[in-house]
Amino acid sequence: MFFIITQSSCRAHNSRLAEVQTKAQSDLLMNLAKTNGPGQSYWLGGRDDVIEGIWMWASTDRAFNYTDWYPGQPDNSGGNENCVHMYAAWSLKWNDDPCKTAYRFICEKDILFLIKKSSCHEHNSLLAEVQSNTQSDLLMNLAKTYGPGQNYWLGGRDDVIEGIWMWASTDRVFNYTHWKPGQPDNDGGNENCLHLFGAVAMKWNDAPCTNAYRFICERE
Repeated sequence: MFFIITQSSCRAHNSRLAEVQTKAQSDLLMNLAKTNGPGQSYWLGGRDDVIEGIWMWASTDRAFNYTDWYPGQPDNSGGNENCVHMYAAWSLKWNDDPCKTAYRFICEKDILFLIKKSSCHEHNSLLAEVQSNTQSDLLMNLAKTYGPGQNYWLGGRDDVIEGIWMWASTDRVFNYTHWKPGQPDNDGGNENCLHLFGAVAMKWNDAPCTNAYRFICERE
């Protein structure tokens, strides 16, 4: 899962600077940045301080296989621009800059991914659980990017006590919700699982747990 830190480092939150492998991930981070801090610039986890001009992700030393540089960048202006950030002045396109510049950080910790047919357990993961509006927006953007119009299971259910919605991995009662108006309604008496409803802008809905929807999973 991606999240934003304003002053402290990602390591202080047992995470790392975000790494971007695809355009879909890039779009997701841009939406996150625009939602949480429009006009701010954000560090990512790329650098070229090992070999000048060879950009790699810091956690793996793998060369970039996707980039979103602003035209003319990277340019290593001043000879010491060895870190990559999303530059607010250039619509969050990538730019190189000195690593000590005081920008915000986009960190990643849990891995969120979509499964079309198989269950999360087969991928050593759990159905995603949502604790805040920021996390909800992130999942909605993820779902819209990878499969607009599709429905996606989350990890909530009320099959223990009808009407008491809890996260399956912890049995904790929801402290945040994003229900479609009029939901949950337990239509038919057997709607005990929670999903993002593609037909209504990814708002939450209850449905029978056996419905054939996609899954959003998370793991450390």
